[in-house]
Amino acid sequence: MKTRKIVMSSVVLWFLLSIIPLSCSTQKKVDGPPPWAPAHGYRAQVRHIYFPEYNIYFDLKRNVYMFMSGDNWVVGVNLPPHLAKANLKRAAKIELELNIDDPYRFNADHKGKYKVQVKVTPEKKKPNKGKKIKYN
Repeated sequence: MKTRKIVMSSVVLWFLLSIIPLSCSTQKKVDGPPPWAPAHGYRAQVRHIYFPEYNIYFDLKRNVYMFMSGDNWVVGVNLPPHLAKANLKRAAKIELELNIDDPYRFNADHKGKYKVQVKVTPEKKKPNKGKKIKYN
């Protein structure tokens, strides 16, 4: 009876110890480039990326965004709610070779130099699907 308890407790202990490393390894890795960043060696070339369409900066060294909130610049790991769904992968990216922590000091220059090009597409006429047109 005593050996049976020892065997059962060792089996339970072995089972618990085998599960613990699996649950610890499911954490997301935070390091590395954001999903929209270019793949190979981009960190060595530039420090900041400017998105003129949204007027925000991303610091590649610190992995933080810089954006306007009211009259102040805010530095944060995440984008604000109104920009959370912004598709930065498709947005225009300007690589800035400024080795400073606050590239937004030159925001007026950047806004003037990298103006957003708005594409105007003509409205497409909807086809007349099965509707009869009466001519007089």
